[in-house]
Amino acid sequence: MDAVHEYGPLQVLPIEDSNEDGESSDVYKYLLSVRDEAWNGSPVEFIDREIKSEPEPTQEEQEQEQEKEQEQSAEVTEEAQEGVTLWQQQLLAEFKDIKQQLAQVDQPATLLEIPEDASHWRKFILNNEPPTIEYFVHQLDKPTKVKLLVYITKWLTMSNASIANLSQWIWKILLTIDTRSMLTPDEIFVLRKLAKKTIKVKETSTETSSVGNMTIDMIITLVCRHYGQLDLLQQ
Repeated sequence: MDAVHEYGPLQVLPIEDSNEDGESSDVYKYLLSVRDEAWNGSPVEFIDREIKSEPEPTQEEQEQEQEKEQEQSAEVTEEAQEGVTLWQQQLLAEFKDIKQQLAQVDQPATLLEIPEDASHWRKFILNNEPPTIEYFVHQLDKPTKVKLLVYITKWLTMSNASIANLSQWIWKILLTIDTRSMLTPDEIFVLRKLAKKTIKVKETSTETSSVGNMTIDMIITLVCRHYGQLDLLQQ
């Protein structure tokens, strides 16, 4: 039995026991399905859709933003490190546990045909569930994953966050992108841009999608707490 099957039964996202009815029950059912689909690749059909992209910032704007982010990151308060919910604790523990086992993942038997540009990546991600974890570990290199996070940041809305396979793409990219200590300042900047966009979506959205809210909270928790960008929680 190869490594991916050895730890495949592990929860991809934490499932917390709950006696609540209604929406919370739906959330737990969704997480159970994500846990299985993330490893087994069950077919899911999605409708192609158009997504408006944000304009590209200039080089000067990017440099100014990076300087600002670095200053803010150094001003993390004690309050941001406190108040972690049980759900966040479970998510972070599960994320760390699976991440530690990625070295056991075997090479994929075949190679995946990779889209060539942002437009084709958008269609591929929105209309296809992510491949198995082997491809994220061995075929998709870090620059490609960083590029995908840039694309996803532009596409992200609460409506798109409610698409189950997009949620799984984000989970697998964040899971396999690298350890915090191995990320460059530019790569950390990309993670911060994703988290800031996600926080903005969370604050301005009036939608009540359980899947969307769970995806949004997952991104914020992993970027801010696992990858150490706690100051964003104060914004």
